[in-house]
Amino acid sequence: MALNTKIKIQNELADFRLNVNTNKTEYTLVQKDEEDWKKVKKVGSLLGDTEDIERRRQLSNLAPQKLSSIWIRNNKAKQVTRLNLYQALVKSILLYICGTWSLTKQEEHKLNTFHRRQLRTILNIKHPTVIKNNALYQKTGETPISLTILEARWRLFGHILRQAINTPPNVAMTSRRREANNEADQKHRL
Repeated sequence: MALNTKIKIQNELADFRLNVNTNKTEYTLVQKDEEDWKKVKKVGSLLGDTEDIERRRQLSNLAPQKLSSIWIRNNKAKQVTRLNLYQALVKSILLYICGTWSLTKQEEHKLNTFHRRQLRTILNIKHPTVIKNNALYQKTGETPISLTILEARWRLFGHILRQAINTPPNVAMTSRRREANNEADQKHRL
């Protein structure tokens, strides 16, 4: 990236009291017609939502495997302890930066199913034993993971709205809203 561009970015971010070390900063060009940027990892998260969700699922699947002796043997730890460990060590990995995800219904369903599967593992419920989803949530005190993600999105949205109008998140949100309104106007005219 050209030195002029780096200095320009550094100066723009300085307006928001953000200091940038241009020597250590990585730059990624995000373009609509290319897909490579979605697999770039920034601050521990992939830029593409679908790619990041899949990676989060894989990472959160590793934690219970490492603690399998606790999950499988009910006499070693009480259910409350196992659920607390799950929330601290597994669910937190799965939900890292989830407020930024935009999920499709299919992705929500996959995440809810994945979450329930993990809860059944913690409770040591295996086939042929059956427990309904509502009973599982009630027994564990959990809610569908899609609701937790929705809450995180609303919290992030609230934080953005409380910031000054000229901050980058507000500018991005405003421009996206304008694009959506323009698209809706064009469809209405047709």
